[in-house]
Amino acid sequence: MAPLAAAPPSHRTAGAATPRRLSSLDGLRGVAAVVVVLHHVLLVVPVLASAGAPGHDDGPFRWLVNSPLHLFWAGEEAVVVFFVLSGCVLTLAVLRVSSTPWRAYYPSRLLRLYLPVVASVGFALVLALTVPRSAPDQRSRWMNIHDDEVSVVSVLRTATLLGNADNLNSVLWTLRWEVVFSLALPLYVWIARRVVRSGLVLAALAIAASVAGSLSASTPVKYLPIFMLGVVLAVHLREVQSVFDRLRRRWSWALPGLGALSLLLVTIGWWWPWPGPTGNLVLATRPVVLVACTLIVALALVARWSWLESPVVAWLGRISFSLYLVHEPIVVSVAYLLPTQSVWLVGPIAVPLAVAAAAVFYRFVESPSHRAARAVARWCRGSGAQTVRAAEGPVTADRVER
Repeated sequence: MAPLAAAPPSHRTAGAATPRRLSSLDGLRGVAAVVVVLHHVLLVVPVLASAGAPGHDDGPFRWLVNSPLHLFWAGEEAVVVFFVLSGCVLTLAVLRVSSTPWRAYYPSRLLRLYLPVVASVGFALVLALTVPRSAPDQRSRWMNIHDDEVSVVSVLRTATLLGNADNLNSVLWTLRWEVVFSLALPLYVWIARRVVRSGLVLAALAIAASVAGSLSASTPVKYLPIFMLGVVLAVHLREVQSVFDRLRRRWSWALPGLGALSLLLVTIGWWWPWPGPTGNLVLATRPVVLVACTLIVALALVARWSWLESPVVAWLGRISFSLYLVHEPIVVSVAYLLPTQSVWLVGPIAVPLAVAAAAVFYRFVESPSHRAARAVARWCRGSGAQTVRAAEGPVTADRVER
């Protein structure tokens, strides 16, 4: 994630009208990262970690689980936003240039992703070896899954992203699909620009594929099509801008109302009453969630919500990748150090520690990885060549403009 730049130049692309600034996307990424942190903090609480399990009525905290308030700790929905953001921003970067130098993009992009990942695994390993992880029955279901023996194999599997991430730092499961998407980016863009040129049709196909993945419990099919929603948004950004402009001119409240509706519908799978098998609930709500997440990214990009560009939110956006990478080992370690009856203290202690650790991680790991990735891109293209912007994006998204 790159630092904010003053008055970046405007760029036009073949497929999109790129806005002069993308600081609102930085802010959205920061907000989504905070939601993921809160998600894991609340999963330390047994009754909340068991929410949604068969036969569980969610007890006295049903109002926090099965209501629109779930928005504030909607971890999986925040990941959907991350994936749409990544698809959109990396595609915008590709569309900015007439010929993308892939020989520079690939090594730079992979270096940009793997350096922070490996460092975060080392950080998690130190905490796991320092704080004993023995989970008594009184702890939450989520805490119990972290009571795994650390081995060389598990560390290597987590750091290389070649298999499912172990519970040493389980958030890295998303990085696996980010790497796959990064490698397949040319294919995604080719499909969106040459094969299925209708944005609505391609988005509908992507949503249908993701729903099929949910129903069949196929993780790749569930998550990889989500990136295509961001690709479609980038390729058809002119049309999206035009539609939003017409809505704004006709009804001044249209875009704020659309944003509020999208935020409400993001958690519809938790609170919408739908009798019958779980599969019916997925069929009814999963498409709505995917559309809502895509609209949130589109509105942040085009409508330019001012609160997403405020200094505090922008700073959170800058360190959000680091916050995403380091927060879970901190939350888990704090929870293990506290007695089981004090789980509600995990948030007040772990959140400030995670934010502080993320700031340090950004300064000494993520920011140097930016410079290393840019240097590799320049070396691959030749001395004095233009840096590949797409390679600078993190797991969630990055700035297109500098």
